[in-house]
Amino acid sequence: MVQLLAAPQSFNGVKVGIRGFVSFDFEGTEVCLSQSDYLNDISNNALWLSFTRDDDKLPTNDHQYCSVVGTFDATTHGHLGIFSGTLNVERIYGCEEPVASLHEKLLREAQRAPAPGKRNP
Repeated sequence: MVQLLAAPQSFNGVKVGIRGFVSFDFEGTEVCLSQSDYLNDISNNALWLSFTRDDDKLPTNDHQYCSVVGTFDATTHGHLGIFSGTLNVERIYGCEEPVASLHEKLLREAQRAPAPGKRNP
């Protein structure tokens, strides 16, 4: 996906496979480089996802890291023209829930740690 974002014209009309954070929000059907890019609305690090009219509903794997296969269009930039290109989706698969943020992990570890001067049993 980084290569698509860095040199979109080089991949125009090419069938590609990428992995990123997928969202099917209203006016935000996208695949982002990372969950952080999604949460911070960094649309330069995202591609608009386009589905054919034959698709009667969006996939259910929303807000997850997924692999996406489709034909890249560097000339179309999605809703309001804010995305770095469009991926005409053929398939979405291999979805996984995002890993908890480092902050959340550290907080959980701190809550499990013994108070200063005490040892774990």
